[in-house]
Amino acid sequence: MIVVYAGCGAGHKKAAQALSEFLNCPAIDILDFTPVFIKQLYQKGYLFITGNLSLIWAFLFELSKLPVIKTLMFLSNLIFFRDFLTFLSSLRPEIIISTHFFIPSLVSFHKGRTKLKNITFITDIGVHPVWIDKSVDMYFVATELTRQELESKGVNQNKIIVSGIPLRGGFFKPQDTSFLRKKLSLDDKESILFFSSDTGNIPFLRSVIESLKDDFNILVIYGKNKKLGDYFKRLNIPGLKSFPFYENIWELMSLALCVVSKPGGITVFEAMSLKKPLIFTHYIWGQEKSNMGFVIKNNLGFYVKTPQQLMEKIYYIKNNPERIKNKFFLCIPDARPILKDYIENIPEPQH
Repeated sequence: MIVVYAGCGAGHKKAAQALSEFLNCPAIDILDFTPVFIKQLYQKGYLFITGNLSLIWAFLFELSKLPVIKTLMFLSNLIFFRDFLTFLSSLRPEIIISTHFFIPSLVSFHKGRTKLKNITFITDIGVHPVWIDKSVDMYFVATELTRQELESKGVNQNKIIVSGIPLRGGFFKPQDTSFLRKKLSLDDKESILFFSSDTGNIPFLRSVIESLKDDFNILVIYGKNKKLGDYFKRLNIPGLKSFPFYENIWELMSLALCVVSKPGGITVFEAMSLKKPLIFTHYIWGQEKSNMGFVIKNNLGFYVKTPQQLMEKIYYIKNNPERIKNKFFLCIPDARPILKDYIENIPEPQH
């Protein structure tokens, strides 16, 4: 049994790691089986287009819904990832669990030669057609809404399990917030977590940081944006703690009054699992727009377009704790044991 992801976008990797640790099996990045320039193209090209050419990304996202484009993507992936298919032929796993839309169709090509279970975790709330492949034995999806969308695209309801999105174990363990405040040298003020993408894009933060610093501790994940990290160090604000990366992110989320971020599927479910309202300052067209729509429709967060709106929503959350708390009616399941139970009850293959 293996878990396979594509290392372009942090969410697919986080979901794969959560499953790998729980199931005690390898997590494999499919991009490691491509030439270096192809890997760089997928990783840096995706970040560049979504971060700088949003209209082009939106066009490509919609274009890729066409069946002919899906077929062309599959054929090109057969070339780019041929070493991955060779790897599968030598490893001969009985179960492949994927957390990225490239993988189910590639597994289907391999599955034609072997008996294996092709299991797919959809890591967003919306469903792009490229996730769908007839060879998938079971889809694990985030919400009932995701299940309905899959069915509307022709997937049999018996091949769908509503499980939530796989999160790491720390999100399901109580946190000692007093200990965490001491660990991070924070006082008793409320904290706000600003969470960037890999590009380190955090809209409005520079505009509001001076206004927030007296009332809040400010926790920032700035990703690969070293200039932004240097800027925070120069500010020398005692209640400002900034990190390029924080492994046990549930610690920071547990301390946070709210999470200011973009609506990546994993980030949304991480915050929801800890009952933390979300404020979105930007989004990537397509899947993230669907994630954001789900959060806003269920009154679990807000979308802001200006620094002033961001300030208003932060103080609204601060001044209405009970009203905000009561909105978190959704219980976020731990997807990992749900998957494990399914795997343990798969009938033994007939030889």
